[in-house]
Amino acid sequence: MINCCRRSQFPAILEMKHKKTAFKFVIAFVSALLTFQGATQESKLSWWSVTDATSPIIEGKGWYGTGIGTFSRLPEKAKHIVRKPVWDLAQQSAGLSVRFLTNSGQIVVRYKVSGNLNMYHMPSSGVSGLDLYAKDSLGNWMWKNGHYSFQDTITCNFSPINRNEDGIEYRLYLPLYNSVEWMEIGVLENSTFKVLPARTETPIVVYGTSIAQGACSTRPGLAWVNILSRKLDLPVVNLGFSGNGRLEPEVVNLINEIDARLYVLDCLPNMIPGVGFTTEETYSRIISSVKQLKQEHPGTPVLLVEHAGYSDGGLDKERYKLYTELNHVQRKAYTDLLEQGTNQLYYLSKEELNLDISSFVDGTHPNDLGMMSYALAYERKLGEIFDLSCNHIQSLKVMSYNIHYGLGMDGKYDLERIARIIKKENPDIVGLQEIGDSLMAAELGRLTGMPVVFGPSLGKMDGYGDAILCKFPFEWINNYPIPSASSSRYQAMAIDVDISEKIGKKTNMRIVNTHFDWLETLGSREARLAAVDVIEKGFFKNDILPAILTGDLNATPGSEPLRKLQSKGWVYESLGKDLRTIRAGNPEKQIDYVLFRPRKSWKVTNVRVLDEPVASDHLPVLMTLTYNNNWEENNK
Repeated sequence: MINCCRRSQFPAILEMKHKKTAFKFVIAFVSALLTFQGATQESKLSWWSVTDATSPIIEGKGWYGTGIGTFSRLPEKAKHIVRKPVWDLAQQSAGLSVRFLTNSGQIVVRYKVSGNLNMYHMPSSGVSGLDLYAKDSLGNWMWKNGHYSFQDTITCNFSPINRNEDGIEYRLYLPLYNSVEWMEIGVLENSTFKVLPARTETPIVVYGTSIAQGACSTRPGLAWVNILSRKLDLPVVNLGFSGNGRLEPEVVNLINEIDARLYVLDCLPNMIPGVGFTTEETYSRIISSVKQLKQEHPGTPVLLVEHAGYSDGGLDKERYKLYTELNHVQRKAYTDLLEQGTNQLYYLSKEELNLDISSFVDGTHPNDLGMMSYALAYERKLGEIFDLSCNHIQSLKVMSYNIHYGLGMDGKYDLERIARIIKKENPDIVGLQEIGDSLMAAELGRLTGMPVVFGPSLGKMDGYGDAILCKFPFEWINNYPIPSASSSRYQAMAIDVDISEKIGKKTNMRIVNTHFDWLETLGSREARLAAVDVIEKGFFKNDILPAILTGDLNATPGSEPLRKLQSKGWVYESLGKDLRTIRAGNPEKQIDYVLFRPRKSWKVTNVRVLDEPVASDHLPVLMTLTYNNNWEENNK
């Protein structure tokens, strides 16, 4: 029987058709309107080319030099050294990022990639997408979602963004599994924009597989290598090569060219029988890779990492056997290396990685949950490697800055400019020299939002002196005049700081801030040497507190005052860097310092001189340290 429509149904059917037509018209109109608005908005953007950079700005690279604006993770010479699959994978931008400062309320990135936009188990946002992070004034990470247009030229629009007149520092993570051909960053016209140089801190270097490269994160910022970099606030060089992380000697030789804080070897998932590996070959490559690294870098830690397993191992005995045997081989290699006397060799086990059946996409590659498990396991292990008993590596940022009473190289007095420099770096403690009076110190405290204490050189609060800014609870100790060969007067001040909240254990430390005599005249040398004695007798009679000293010492590294301070246990650490601080604009020598003691209580993860050539005649020094809160027990 044929089911025909009744006449009364025709008007309803016609009405439905009209509604569909009207709906299509509305959709077309809105689409055209959005296109028009996008074009209008784009015309108001100023563009900056990442590819055309003339200095190193792409962070996460182990090699710079030629091809500064390229996105290759290996140097050009490697093209004729490594296997072609390794070279091709090295052109994918996993682990790379660009940092910049802007006050724009909109950020648009347009770029072109050369490969497929996605994979069956990994979305376009992870394979070919970007990730935009920033830090707030307290150092907490923030994230902004991007609106994509995946066309021949990919566009990602980060908008709207809360504006900050002083600007916000952003970190833009690049695609994990695609090669970037060119890239431009656009901000609203009349906004400030400054690309930041790649950080020069000694990096962590990771040699690994597809998992290290980032499979299968939904977006670049959730790859475990990038999570770890944010947690530690350190550069991490990602040498993860999908299916091709095989502990090859030619790759290890290249890695040896990087001066690293730690070398990570996480290659077991690619060293399987399916690609020709025997148990003996796997064992041999682990042994030889560690020895290669140790031959060039005997004092640098090396971390061996186990296979994290497959989520279907419980139901597939062959898969279970595969990763358990690989881990057994590596444990034997690790034990044998230790018995041969290899030092600074560490191990991260499958149990410590702690992935479960909910941690994988396809049974092999971690999802975002698995990536976080990886990152947390690495963070805990690095806490052990660097002698930290807390579960997380806690960094302490300390700055020393002679602000020249706020008088800049441009002849302008500008305390707000000084405060912006301090706030941008977000230090925990700042030792300031050449403060006009207590009112100036109080104003700097207000502008930076940090509690402040003033140490007068003349014993009067309305006279000049020095100051300490400190985020933590502190107790005033004292302020002592120090010898001078001129009519100028100098002082040394100290506070005791409670950093228990930062460290996770009841911990006090002493902060000393000082300014030594600057003249080169009769008696100046003796005055600077005598100033060391004042500090020791005044602040360290019987105390064994860990301590940090900030100051303008008017003495260069290797000079008599520095040698005398070092003889008292103070440690000067430059990490091999050029740390010239005076005179701003064209510095010729270092006279500003952050020192610490005892040596076993601290580990310097970074130290640098800030490129701020106008605000003062001195450049500020910023040091990042991690604290070993077991040092007292270790010294017993």
